[in-house]
Amino acid sequence: MTRLTCTAFALLVSTSAASIVACTPSGTVAAPTIEVPAQPPQVDAGAVAIGRPPAPSEPEQQANGAGLVGRWTGIGTQDDGLSWPINVDLFTLRPGVCAHVDYPSIPCRADWICTAVRKGELDAREQLLEDSATRCVDNGTMTMRLDVEKDELEWSWEGSGQTASGRLRRMP
Repeated sequence: MTRLTCTAFALLVSTSAASIVACTPSGTVAAPTIEVPAQPPQVDAGAVAIGRPPAPSEPEQQANGAGLVGRWTGIGTQDDGLSWPINVDLFTLRPGVCAHVDYPSIPCRADWICTAVRKGELDAREQLLEDSATRCVDNGTMTMRLDVEKDELEWSWEGSGQTASGRLRRMP
């Protein structure tokens, strides 16, 4: 039978206390002493924060484009006057696939690949899905911006010498 020697340690961090018990088969346990300041240290203005940053306020979210996320529907109109319905599910502003779009009357479906977000505008490239390439122009680029007062998505598209634009409304 092995005899264990146990030592209790107390740890005090700010106003919270914790007890630690350490046991070894022989002898006592030495634990390091760690001092934790009651007040956090001052941080240089140029330092990088560790951890989760505070959530941006609603005006900040609108300014950086976060209000663009959602489901949108409306009519797109080409420079030659043709128009068609458009349904968009914009689910992130991060680079990469950020939205799925459906042009039901064509029919044509695509992913939007987000490339940049700046001052409330989002840039993306359209990548057609499946056999949509025979009915739509692939790899067009677009810019989207939120009209905050009307809660509408202003959308403009350009590709293969054509342009299109539209104002989409948010779906519930």
